[in-house]
Amino acid sequence: TATAEDARYTIQVGVFSDAGNALRRQAELEAQQLSAYINGYSNKRDQLRFSVRFGYFKYKSSAVAALNRFENEMSGSGYVARIRRN
Repeated sequence: TATAEDARYTIQVGVFSDAGNALRRQAELEAQQLSAYINGYSNKRDQLRFSVRFGYFKYKSSAVAALNRFENEMSGSGYVARIRRN
């Protein structure tokens, strides 16, 4: 794992148009001892969306390993997302 500043990858496990749904998903992940967070953004149609993610990883291989554990041990699904810096 890495710090938020050093990270290049994270695991995305959902995108929601409703902030309440994103908060519920975040709480579910935190109950499983995952460091979840919400990233708000506007899509191409200028609609507000909330992506739910967990973990900060410097290397893609570490993120893939964490995703595999998540999918196998917690019956979740997601994908490795590249963190974009503005």
